[in-house]
Amino acid sequence: MDLTAKSDFEHQLNIVRSFQKGKATYVEDYRYALFYLSFTTGLFTKADYSSTIGYETRSDFKKDMKAWQDWYKKNKCEFNQNYIDSVLREHKNSMSTHRH
Repeated sequence: MDLTAKSDFEHQLNIVRSFQKGKATYVEDYRYALFYLSFTTGLFTKADYSSTIGYETRSDFKKDMKAWQDWYKKNKCEFNQNYIDSVLREHKNSMSTHRH
């Protein structure tokens, strides 16, 4: 198990949790946390993080958190910094090639 990757994953979960609890959170950090969690797991968030941010309902928030945590439990043995870097790099590259 890659402890750095585990710590980073948990940190991103905590950013989303803190925001939902109304704690002061930088918008950029919140958006990045949703991006990170969505693209490393392949489980895309129900939260809005464009012009408005946050979840419309508490149940959407709980569903996302449970899905991400379940994914992590199943994949933590293979989950490491190389995996994270490759997934995020692939997504960033695909976004830059799809711009018009």
